Amino acid sequence: MVETPKASGFSHPAESRAVANVSRYRTPETLEAWLEAPWQEGLLAQFEASLEMVRALNELPVEEFDLPGLSLVCNRRVFPMLSILSAQMERLQGPVARGHQVLVTNFATLLKDLAGVHLRLVDLQQGRSPASAGWHLRRAAYLSQMLSVHLWRLYQAEPRGFWLQLHRALGLAERLGVASEPATDRERGAGYEPASVEAAVARVAVLASADIYALYRGEASALAQWLKAIPLRCTDTVASRNDQDRPMLRMLLSVDRPPSLQMGQDGPAPSVRYIELGPVIAALRFTPPAPVEGAVPQKAADSLDQRLRRRWVVPSMRQFRREPADRGPLVTVTGLKEIHTMIRADYRAPRLVTDVDSDMMPGAFFAEDSDDPSTIPSIFGVGVPGGGQEARPELNADSSEPREIQRLSPRKLQRVHAVWDSAVRGVDGRVPEYDEEGNEVLPNATVAWMKNVGAGGCCLLLQSPVDTIYSGNLIAIRLAEEERISWQLGVIRWLRYDDADTATVGVQYLTQACVPVDIHSTAPVEGVAGGTHPGLFFHKRGEHGVGCLLFAAGSLPAGVRVTFRIGGMGHNVMLKTVHPESHVYSRAEFSMHESASGRDQPAAM
Repeated sequence: MVETPKASGFSHPAESRAVANVSRYRTPETLEAWLEAPWQEGLLAQFEASLEMVRALNELPVEEFDLPGLSLVCNRRVFPMLSILSAQMERLQGPVARGHQVLVTNFATLLKDLAGVHLRLVDLQQGRSPASAGWHLRRAAYLSQMLSVHLWRLYQAEPRGFWLQLHRALGLAERLGVASEPATDRERGAGYEPASVEAAVARVAVLASADIYALYRGEASALAQWLKAIPLRCTDTVASRNDQDRPMLRMLLSVDRPPSLQMGQDGPAPSVRYIELGPVIAALRFTPPAPVEGAVPQKAADSLDQRLRRRWVVPSMRQFRREPADRGPLVTVTGLKEIHTMIRADYRAPRLVTDVDSDMMPGAFFAEDSDDPSTIPSIFGVGVPGGGQEARPELNADSSEPREIQRLSPRKLQRVHAVWDSAVRGVDGRVPEYDEEGNEVLPNATVAWMKNVGAGGCCLLLQSPVDTIYSGNLIAIRLAEEERISWQLGVIRWLRYDDADTATVGVQYLTQACVPVDIHSTAPVEGVAGGTHPGLFFHKRGEHGVGCLLFAAGSLPAGVRVTFRIGGMGHNVMLKTVHPESHVYSRAEFSMHESASGRDQPAAM
């Protein structure tokens, strides 16, 4: 007596939608004949035909069509094309320009839907032929892995249900006894790199645990390629339960979320799988991933393997509770040079009476007039409160739930951009910049809302984010209180593109208020030309009398002497030590008591 197979639990597209040109799919031969023409036209025609075909194979009634035969035709055509198209997609770098977003989305759709075709076939064949079901599960897991790398390297989120589908594929493969079964010789070729189901799932899990949105450009693809050589498994128990210092991933198969990083194994449970990170950490020590060209230009910056060891060997722990925030819309700006320009524009912009009630408009309406361009209006915070501790702005974080975010209309968004552009053009001494087509290049204000806030940072939702939104870059947040305006400074630690017009970023605070300065190198060292460098100054948190300067990575080395002015006061500093903080900026610290050189002739900041 044949036992009725359990339902896989996979969610398939509804079969009630009508399929256009259904006659193409009556037999494998008719499908092959239709595909001949687009395959003669070129890659773009192949891609468009593949999208249409895969969508149809997910919607055709399985009782009326030869889905296994049709899928063989599909695989024979699509997998070689996927290999070529994937290599071309690798040339795109995140964040994705709007012109390429359609291509990125369609490629992700093709991978997701093709995986869906194979999961439909698993439902058909798991009771009749476990070996055939395993073949389709391996294909589905491979395509899911390919999808994750494609999206994550472009800082985009995986689709809803991605993890639950991957977990169910692993669970079904375990029930059929094919989870660790390697690919057959028949499966190899045509750009397809097969792996067992549990190995593919484990690779996706490990990649997700690498703080994927905080990787630099190009590192996600390099890490995914490096993981292919490491033997990984998904198990319901670990070899040594007594070792509570062993890092591992805990994967809960019943939920739609990535695995969690933990030290040691907790109590066993039927729906929990563990992925030991021991082989990964050993490989990091002896055969680390090759550096990605252009990802981290500074040699002194931490390499990928160093950051991964910190991530996996000593997992970070949140020491402060995060609370929902109810603040926004706010103005933010990313990039050191852009922040420098925008804050200076804010200092000098004339505030219109009609804009007094708006936190998003530049200018200090109640600021005193001054002919000295280096003077900072008193309404702007500079991070030097009298009690020695930085004042924390009120974020309305006492409510249990944040209010629903109402995005700005295109007209209001355009108004904000226009006012800030006007303010930037009015900055004293500013030299206009132009692109190759002769258009003026201006730093862009990005409208944001605080989603939650903690002692060390916050989470922001950005509307229409600019191209300079990426992990490791600086971001400044303009907070306007009743009697104080502060430009909080932070660094983007991770980001996720929720849709084409929205991004969510995690920000680590650097200071509650920063000041733009022009840094003049007066005694340059060998290899560094004299000149002026845009920088940001703030007082170091928790250390009285210690100042910090941020400047572009690689622009000023240790040993150079610089001067700059803050509010009319000149400072002369020897940069004894320079710390490369990311691929974007470096930081130097100095004693404020030793740096002051007194008030001299006013100079532009």
